[in-house]
Amino acid sequence: METANSVRLLDRLTGRMVPPPDGRVPLGRYMIPPDEHTLLLDTRRAAPGDYLVGRERNWLLQADQRTWWSGDFGHRPLPDPLVVDNVLKVGDTVTEALKRGAPLAEWISTPAVVTDTDGRLRPHPLEDRIRAELGFLRAVCRTPHARLRTEHTLVPVSRARSITWRTVVHLSAHSETWAARRLRGVEPAQLLTPVRVPDYDLYENRVVAALVDRLWQHVLARSAELESIASMVERGQDLLSEAAARSSWRGRARLYEMISRLLDGQKFDEEIEQLRDQLSALRNALAPQLDSRLRKGVHTPYDGRPELRPTNLFLNDANYRHSRDLWNAWVKLRGKGDANTDPHARMAAWCRSFAQFVLLLVVQALDELGLQAEPELTVESLDPDELRLRYRYHADALWLSRHSDDTFVLRLRGRQVLRMVPLPHALTASGDPEEITSWLAKLATTNREPLVIFYPGEPAERERLPIHLRLAVHGVHGGWGSSGPATPTFVPVSPSDIDSVARVGRLLRAALVGPVLAEFPVRVPCRAEFVARVAKSLNWVEPGRNEVIVVRPPSPEELDAMPSSIDQLGLTTSHARQRGDHQQKVTGLVRALHDGAETTRRLLRCPICSRLPTRSDQAFQRRGDTYRCACDHCGSIWETRRCVKCSDRYPVLTTTDSEGKIGGDGDRLDRTFAQDLLAAPCWKRTRSYLCPACGYCAEARPDFKREDCARCAPE
Repeated sequence: METANSVRLLDRLTGRMVPPPDGRVPLGRYMIPPDEHTLLLDTRRAAPGDYLVGRERNWLLQADQRTWWSGDFGHRPLPDPLVVDNVLKVGDTVTEALKRGAPLAEWISTPAVVTDTDGRLRPHPLEDRIRAELGFLRAVCRTPHARLRTEHTLVPVSRARSITWRTVVHLSAHSETWAARRLRGVEPAQLLTPVRVPDYDLYENRVVAALVDRLWQHVLARSAELESIASMVERGQDLLSEAAARSSWRGRARLYEMISRLLDGQKFDEEIEQLRDQLSALRNALAPQLDSRLRKGVHTPYDGRPELRPTNLFLNDANYRHSRDLWNAWVKLRGKGDANTDPHARMAAWCRSFAQFVLLLVVQALDELGLQAEPELTVESLDPDELRLRYRYHADALWLSRHSDDTFVLRLRGRQVLRMVPLPHALTASGDPEEITSWLAKLATTNREPLVIFYPGEPAERERLPIHLRLAVHGVHGGWGSSGPATPTFVPVSPSDIDSVARVGRLLRAALVGPVLAEFPVRVPCRAEFVARVAKSLNWVEPGRNEVIVVRPPSPEELDAMPSSIDQLGLTTSHARQRGDHQQKVTGLVRALHDGAETTRRLLRCPICSRLPTRSDQAFQRRGDTYRCACDHCGSIWETRRCVKCSDRYPVLTTTDSEGKIGGDGDRLDRTFAQDLLAAPCWKRTRSYLCPACGYCAEARPDFKREDCARCAPE
């Protein structure tokens, strides 16, 4: 028998087994663990690897009849239907390609943007029915049928027309309704009088009230969908001028493909404007019905079966009959598909497809960064639920692994540089700052590893948030600080956001390049009595305390001569010689110096074009414990700076296209820098940058705080 204490769920955020939660949880955070076959999701048997899902907003997990947990996913756990439908299509395409073992080059070309814009811009059949039946619906809302109900109301005596036994009881118990007390009795000032009032809370009216609410939600969803497409088209037009400047030919090709899908057709703008006018007219016509006599008089709109009962009003009253026909049209065109779909299966499919969508974005971003997939080891299947992709990153192997819990790990030279968790919860869809803040607090972890959470989010949702929340829900820093990120990095992605691939590319560039560039200076442990001799023999190192410090990349000739220089130093003492460890110490020191030199030489490789400079002695400039390097091929400049607040060193990248441009929130960085950025520039001064580890800006110090900066000015 399963007990409450023995039940555990897999927390995808931390990768640990935890007790089932109660109350409000993010959609997609928890999974049924392996080898678990006794739990029920509502009344359905849960299989290992299933997501903790429910019926739209609510969830119920049962171990037995006496042990269960329940809760909800908040106000709006799912994004707009436009996003859901396209993510489901992408998920199906990627899943089918992986099942049949298709090569990476085939399924990486799957478009990660909305592909059915033409169909979305055509008028929905339901909207035609709304326009046809709107006059009858308006008549029902304005003059609904009602039954008379008797209520007792306290009125002045002059207005009282009849009394009942309740009148006498109320008068005797409430002296405040007396006008005077006479010898013969009480002279009343007010009497509780029966009156007839209309009661609009009929079955037919509750159906019409529910119909008004659902039609209103349909029009709002269609308007939001239209604005998403319009924003994509506008962004696609802007990208036409930017595409030619992209350094990667892969990025240019994919960007042109996206733009061609968005801007196909000469009447695109006309169709958007025409549909916007039609939806605006429908909103204006439906809005008064939300405040009509019928809607106010109905306490609880109908929430029953789609099939309506054949009542006298629905059969014999023309206005109600047409309203019933409009209800049936809504069921057929909008509600029937949802009603026939298992809500658990739909939400589970959404969670799986969102993970596949994120996988597609990651491999497309790696491709845009110029990483080459190993042809003989492109896809390596560990089991049906896991996947490994191997890339060639300069001279090293880079592995992208997808685990059975639909999380991704990026490893370089055997070291984990990034862990990615696709969280299929629309964190910003509600637009409520308090609710979003609560979600961010729930998703905070104590793990010190670089952790990224991908979630479905739209630019329009972020524009309505306060500036501090906009920065919190869209931040790309890569997590290379020595102290590690205090909270996960949140990255919004969506098929209706054309900057999603570039945003993911910037994240991956920061994760791969950032730690490498921040490894200067490299410190090599060395015995104290040998430090001075090594530093004197090798002019590319300096002495430290029980260590030597590699302060510049040695030339190939200097690196080749290093072993013989160390051998000739006679580093060991007589005591060391007696132990016979002279050769072992020399070999270990040579190996450590060689590794340190190779680490420093990686700093010379351009993060943009991946080329090495012609003259490394001219390209590399040391500045104390930081450095500056320039590429003589593409003109990019990269350097490290030290934060005056947390003392972390962080890399800064400047390209010929980004030079002189100020920073801003995440969406501005997407539009201005795409993936060619490491630390974000100051919002007011182009030569200042924000520390990725603590977020501090040098321009925000107390003696020089800019009052006109939206980021650092006091609220």
